[in-house]
Amino acid sequence: MAIASNGSGSLHGHCTPDAADPGTKRLDIFGPRGLRELLRMSLKLTETVLVGKYAVHEFLFPKDGPCIHGQSDPHPNEVTGKDLVQSTDGFWTDFETHTGWAEPPRAAPFDSGAHFEPLDRNADALATQGVRNPRSLLGQLLRSRKAITLPDGTLLEPPVLIPGRKLVILGDTSDPWAIKDMAMDASLLVHEATNAYIPLSIDPKSPKTDTEANVKERALKRGHSTPTMAGEFASAIRARRLVLNHFSSRFSAPGGLSSTSHEKLAPSAPLDARAEVMKEIERQASQAWGGGQAIAAYDLMCLDLSS
Repeated sequence: MAIASNGSGSLHGHCTPDAADPGTKRLDIFGPRGLRELLRMSLKLTETVLVGKYAVHEFLFPKDGPCIHGQSDPHPNEVTGKDLVQSTDGFWTDFETHTGWAEPPRAAPFDSGAHFEPLDRNADALATQGVRNPRSLLGQLLRSRKAITLPDGTLLEPPVLIPGRKLVILGDTSDPWAIKDMAMDASLLVHEATNAYIPLSIDPKSPKTDTEANVKERALKRGHSTPTMAGEFASAIRARRLVLNHFSSRFSAPGGLSSTSHEKLAPSAPLDARAEVMKEIERQASQAWGGGQAIAAYDLMCLDLSS
């Protein structure tokens, strides 16, 4: 399955607890068949209570029968979702996207938490300027986009507008080209690179009979991609960032890495060997992409997409 999402470039206000209606649907969740049941059981087992309602909409293939919503009792915060059947062109397009803010779940009664509330700054002095509610200045900043000077000289600047981001995340694939038009100009492409030709000079454990051609052939037969294939697709859709994942178990992930590249942070022979293999995978993808430095992902890696 492939998912393409596009973030909004506008700014919205967070809903306050007072404005949160427990009966209002706050969140729409889209995913494969079985997600509805998975979330029900996860929320029930953890005794999670949510603010507002949520709905799970499942993507079905034409051969799938309709989902049985009553397989188990719904979660108290769940409302009935849609069963979305794949269209003849291979996409799920007959559904509406949801824009809004989801409140974080409230913890079970035996958990603890903290509440922080900012103090008003010079509320009396602001009142003399006709500002009765200091927090109204936040709305003024968003509407006018002009800086505001407080009585004590503090300058409030309007928040920076963050442009929308377009994320394209592919699963197992040897042929992602059907999604090319939808994926154009992606802010980030996450593409698998299961199989890769690694020269013996970098990894002495590589099969001596391996070549770039037969490694690619093996990947295609198994429904997978090579780093070069990932880079070629990234180039075709003009992706601004490229992250590789889903590597063969042959390629052990190095430890002690930074969150942006396979930089060696601690010298050790085993780490160096593993890191050099992953750097070669990044190099192959980057060369085919021609748009920058591809990144080989690892567990718990963080990536900043603000720019």
